[in-house]
Amino acid sequence: EVDANNDGEISYSEAQAVFGQEPDFDERFNEADSNNDGKVNMTEWEDADSDDDDDDDDDDQNDGP
Repeated sequence: EVDANNDGEISYSEAQAVFGQEPDFDERFNEADSNNDGKVNMTEWEDADSDDDDDDDDDDQNDGP
């Protein structure tokens, strides 16, 4: 689980422990942290996840019928 201390928010260090190996980790974390408080709350997490789903849909359109 990403929220290691179960406080309802994902800190940069918690996210880095799970996703830090991703090449665009810093950029994605900063995009998800929409209020720039250094943490991602559940609303921000869900919004970021929703944005990722939208991006995946765009890729499917190029796959053909």
